[in-house]
Amino acid sequence: MHGYKGCLENERPALQKLKAFFKSISNQNVDDILTSWVYDPMSDCCDWERVKCNGMTGRIIELSLNSTGEHTYDFSDGFPLLNLSLFSPFEELQTLDLSDNFFKGCYQNEGSDSLRRLKQLKTLNLGYNSLDDSSLSYLTSLTSLTTLILEYNNMVEVFKPNRGLGNLRKLELLNLQFNKINGSLSSEVLSNLKRLKFLDLNDNSISGSAKGICELKNLLELDISRNYFDGELPYCFSNMTNLHILDLSSNELSGKLPSCIANLTSLQYLSFAENNFEGLFSFNLLANLSKLQIDKIYKVVELDQMNELEANSTELVKNK
Repeated sequence: MHGYKGCLENERPALQKLKAFFKSISNQNVDDILTSWVYDPMSDCCDWERVKCNGMTGRIIELSLNSTGEHTYDFSDGFPLLNLSLFSPFEELQTLDLSDNFFKGCYQNEGSDSLRRLKQLKTLNLGYNSLDDSSLSYLTSLTSLTTLILEYNNMVEVFKPNRGLGNLRKLELLNLQFNKINGSLSSEVLSNLKRLKFLDLNDNSISGSAKGICELKNLLELDISRNYFDGELPYCFSNMTNLHILDLSSNELSGKLPSCIANLTSLQYLSFAENNFEGLFSFNLLANLSKLQIDKIYKVVELDQMNELEANSTELVKNK
């Protein structure tokens, strides 16, 4: 029957263990949250809330355990630790959302070995927790990942050689906004992430040159705003011709306004405001960017340049 082959034999009790775990770190009765996660052997766990199964095999392919405690955790002993071994029975799991649960790290158990069994896991959302670098060794075991969301955590060394995320070579989306990443970006690590299409590093403490990002020629969206990138924007950015969105704002970039921007003909949004560029903005830099939306350009120019831009807006948007 649909849902019973995998669920009854090993995935149903695994879900019950997960429920017990979240109950153990909460100061309220989790039965009030996971109300459908019952012990009734006749209940099909593929119909339970926060669970999605493969329609053919009945095996669990998605778990949405975000905000499970609804901010009712007891923090008297600090933020809770995540027990990764609880997920090892879900060998066909493709999507796991553990965001907004205040986890500070992982139990020092068989976490790495447990995660290696999740060979089909593509999407992992750990955003809005308090995870630090101690979790990196576990994350690097998930070599099948294509999407990794780590926004609003306490990560620092994610781009350090031999310690960071360079082992996740299949990643296409990496969200690291609002962490504590510092130092410069390692070209050695970034060169292993050539499949990345979406990279968000907004609001960290990254400094130095942005040249390492040029390794990521398949990027569609790049946000490195609110950091401390300095020096001139590397000319190698001109090779990132697939970019649709580029946000360089609120850094310490200097020198002349980057002429390489003119080569990024796929751009739809562009911002390099609040940097230390020299000279006046030239409309000629944008003349060939026919996909750039006029309302998205205003964010990159100064008020005294608006008249020039508006005067040329008809030409700029004629191909929209």
